[in-house]
Amino acid sequence: HLLTLAAAKQRELRGEASARRAEVTAMGNELRRAEAEATLLLAAMATERRAGAELGLQLEVAHGQVDGARATAKEEVYQTKERAMSEWHRTTADLRTANEKLSHSLTAARVELLRLEGQRAKAWEHNDFLRTHLRQRARG
Repeated sequence: HLLTLAAAKQRELRGEASARRAEVTAMGNELRRAEAEATLLLAAMATERRAGAELGLQLEVAHGQVDGARATAKEEVYQTKERAMSEWHRTTADLRTANEKLSHSLTAARVELLRLEGQRAKAWEHNDFLRTHLRQRARG
């Protein structure tokens, strides 16, 4: 009867260990997906920085071209620059926020992964203990 209970418990623990392995695999996949998203966001931020630099150069060229109509040109350049900077700041803030959220998600995923790996290790230790115990009982 004890052997049957121990075998049932061992099957249960194997099932739990299998579930934990599946959870760890799923967390690993989620971590890789989140890391890929972070990489894409970083690339988008770099593109936005380049676009901002290009807009700055375009504004300098425009300023040089409007010497004849200085008062009008200064107002146009100022407005264009303000819109570009406002858009750049907004986009950069959005990207930074998204990057921070991803960073927090990645950290939480890593913590959960470590927790699950610890549980899996404990389950393996318990399985080994039960295996040893069952062998000793079978012998003796």
